[in-house]
Amino acid sequence: MITDYINLVNKQVDHHAYLIKKLSPEKQEYQHILKDKFLKLKAFLTDLESILGDLKISSIYDLRKSIIKPIIDSPDITMADLEDLTDEEIEKLEIPKADKHEFNIIEYINSIGGTATVRKVMIGLRGITGEMPDKHYLNNKLYRMTKKDNAILFMSSMGQGHYTTINPESNTDDACSDLE
Repeated sequence: MITDYINLVNKQVDHHAYLIKKLSPEKQEYQHILKDKFLKLKAFLTDLESILGDLKISSIYDLRKSIIKPIIDSPDITMADLEDLTDEEIEKLEIPKADKHEFNIIEYINSIGGTATVRKVMIGLRGITGEMPDKHYLNNKLYRMTKKDNAILFMSSMGQGHYTTINPESNTDDACSDLE
């Protein structure tokens, strides 16, 4: 999974090493800086690959299932709960359309880092469902989702119209301490 990115970074390191040899001395300094940054990125990716290997995580799916899902786990059904089910099994659950809509919202916000504006969610939902939701409707929907018991969507500290799947009341240091 990460090996492809390490290979890409290696190509960048080689490219900047080549440019250092070809360019005049005054232009070489910038290439040295870029080469050093790519070497640091390579070291980071190599460490990350090692950590994920130790955790027996070989794909993004495994990463989401083992790290992200427990953080946003809810007593209610989430999209992550449905990932391993067939379409027939999902149909047997008789999930209301409103819940499917909420799953799409949460999945999209998580996919872009956990925080988004109403407009960003509108664009994301258009990409997922093919339909552009009404801004007023979506804004009300997001607000109602934040007010639910066991909410998995929260108002962001970034201001009005910003929503996050990261619980501001939880201590993220505890959630990440196992990764150190």
